[in-house]
Amino acid sequence: MRFDSSGSSARTLLGIVAVAAVTFAITTAVFVSPAHAQLGNGRMQGKVTDPSGTPIVGVKVSAYNPEMTPSTLETTTSESGRWSLLGFNSSTWAFTFEMDGYTTQERGVSTRTLGRMPDMNVTLEPSTGDMGSIGGDSTNAAAFIEGNALFAADDYAGALAKWQEFAGENPSVYQIQISIGTAFRRMGQLDEAVRSYELVLAQDPAEPQALINLGETLIEKGEVALALPHFQKATESTPDDPAVFYNIGEIYFDTGRAAEAIDYYEQALTIDPEYLPAYQQKGYAYINTGNMAKAIESFEAYLTKAPEGSQEAAVVEQVLGALREVQ
Repeated sequence: MRFDSSGSSARTLLGIVAVAAVTFAITTAVFVSPAHAQLGNGRMQGKVTDPSGTPIVGVKVSAYNPEMTPSTLETTTSESGRWSLLGFNSSTWAFTFEMDGYTTQERGVSTRTLGRMPDMNVTLEPSTGDMGSIGGDSTNAAAFIEGNALFAADDYAGALAKWQEFAGENPSVYQIQISIGTAFRRMGQLDEAVRSYELVLAQDPAEPQALINLGETLIEKGEVALALPHFQKATESTPDDPAVFYNIGEIYFDTGRAAEAIDYYEQALTIDPEYLPAYQQKGYAYINTGNMAKAIESFEAYLTKAPEGSQEAAVVEQVLGALREVQ
């Protein structure tokens, strides 16, 4: 059935579709959490030897940060004992060096987003049956590493205590405040989370993860307008992260500025054509601007990529069906 765009039936149906779509979009808007933060371009490298200086081949080198996706980066040492890993942001990571016959060594290390960092050279002692050793460029790295393990086990209070212990002994490693802020946030203590992220930005105003996390926390506090500048600044530091542009689009959409929201959804898709939430929300934004043809196009693109049987896909199919009826 085809409706005349000037007819009351068409206007009524479009109104129903628009209200349903806007309601769904607002109630299901997903802001990317720190656990889904994307990796950076920083590189770490070094060499692993035994006490005599002989390179050790095949040492497993892993870096862990529960706030990243993926949360673990891994490699092994070459015949020359050297290793290299790419993908670090400005944060704190737990490094582990493991090899049969040697004590495991763990290090809590501050990394940065851009460029090559100083070599991390490690000496592994032959195993004597003990629990291993902890070293590195920080004091009490064990507290940092234990905090990561507790956070991964959803013990946020325990993780917070360990990270605060680490921060007290390592005031120069200010990036740990990102982890502390995230623990506060998971515990619902949003004001404390804001203060933690602001401590990082006082040291590095362009630190992208702190900017993103602060923006997300302000949204959770209902302070949407205050969040926008932080996301916009984060685009300067992380121009290849679609989630940052998507979140800006969500803020504009939530404040009734659909046309501007569309621009940011499209920027997210330019970076990553598989970024599904942007297709979905772009369709709802087009409904709000009255461009039903573009809304249909966006929803169709979403459905070609969305997992079958998902709740979101089912809603999109219903909205799409209603839109097609009035074309």
